[in-house]
Amino acid sequence: HDTLSGYANHQIKTYSMGEGENRHLVISHKR
Repeated sequence: HDTLSGYANHQIKTYSMGEGENRHLVISHKR
């Protein structure tokens, strides 16, 4: 579970950088 949390955080950071495509995936994954 810890790994998943870290992975999610990394994805969120990437999306925040300006990756619109990843943004959708992150939101769906976070649900």
